[in-house]
Amino acid sequence: MIVHLSALAVLASSFLVSAEFVNETQINAASSSSPTLYNSPQCELEMTKFDDINILFSDGVDIDPSCIEQNETPFSIDCFCDFAYLTKKTRESCEHAGGDLYNLKIDQECSVEISDFGAYTINILRVNGYICLGVSCEVQNLLRKLKEEELGDTSNSCSLSLTAEYIQSQI
Repeated sequence: MIVHLSALAVLASSFLVSAEFVNETQINAASSSSPTLYNSPQCELEMTKFDDINILFSDGVDIDPSCIEQNETPFSIDCFCDFAYLTKKTRESCEHAGGDLYNLKIDQECSVEISDFGAYTINILRVNGYICLGVSCEVQNLLRKLKEEELGDTSNSCSLSLTAEYIQSQI
């Protein structure tokens, strides 16, 4: 029942960007002219350097082993996904590769109606999804892209909270 996302998770130090989204209708109206992740040719060029270390953006990455189901009831389920192990290489390599490290947290709640059963709520919390962005890239564009991907395949009854926290340089 876990809804997949190609990139994800939380923590860190000084710069915090967040966004709250309520439903698909609101998202589509707000995102019809939103920019892509690569908001400039410079950003696009920089991001090619991080293809090998941005694990969460890799095709075919299996995020399910990082997720566990908790607190299942007849009317709801809570899922917790910790991507710390999966994104360890990103966390360790980003700064030396010349990028800016961010930690994503994605909190999603969806209510679905199951025939002959009733309402069912799915809560998914994804943490420690480290990503590396080029220094000219804007993290807000990434949040918009993730929002579109995450809510684009779901019903109108989902809410989504995204947080990207900048990790201060260790060098």
